[in-house]
Amino acid sequence: MRTTIALGCLCLLVGLSSAGCLPSGVPNEGPLTETFAVSDYYSPSGFMGDGANFRHLYADIGENCAPRPAGARGQCFTFTYFEDTTMTGVGWAGVFWVFPGNNWGTRPGHAIDTTKFQSIHFYMSVEYPPEPPDLVAMGITPEPPKVTYGIQHNGFANADIPSDAIFPKAGPTMTEFWIPFPDGNAVTTDDSLIGAFGWAIAYPNSAHNSGTPVIVHVDDIVWDTAPPPPSVTQ
Repeated sequence: MRTTIALGCLCLLVGLSSAGCLPSGVPNEGPLTETFAVSDYYSPSGFMGDGANFRHLYADIGENCAPRPAGARGQCFTFTYFEDTTMTGVGWAGVFWVFPGNNWGTRPGHAIDTTKFQSIHFYMSVEYPPEPPDLVAMGITPEPPKVTYGIQHNGFANADIPSDAIFPKAGPTMTEFWIPFPDGNAVTTDDSLIGAFGWAIAYPNSAHNSGTPVIVHVDDIVWDTAPPPPSVTQ
């Protein structure tokens, strides 16, 4: 099911009972302390950049996904990003999984004991528009996505403090990645978390005005109490 999600609207044009709609208002019954799938509590309702404008970023939730990794937890996602070529276009798009839905800091996030977690784990692949042969010959490739967590202060009453970001070299094949937390745990301004996961990607200059989308697949997004493999932190 393809769903257009903008800043003020989750599961637009889709019935609220649809399986594709994620929890935008899961009760905040207590702090998260054990490994959890992000999509069990957080919804990808924080569309950014060109994605904040209608018809430039589409989400398939639980359908049309890349082949799922064995034992994948939570929902799988496919995002299709069409460049905004108008004067208001900014050349990039992205999504944050936030709690509650559409929250950028006007409300506290989900209660969480960040000292219990050591990493964020996820799978990702990116399908870029074809590169011109001359750029391929020179070894020039599109910019990798930025993957992070935490909503920074933006004038609202509540915020997270993002501790790290990575730029995974994601290609057309689903690949496993981790964000290790510095000192073994994430840091927020209080005992809550608004933005559990987010990505942003620049539209390739070489494909400007081509009308060809960038397609981002994400799956098995998990806050983990276990550390990542040693090779990730070295």
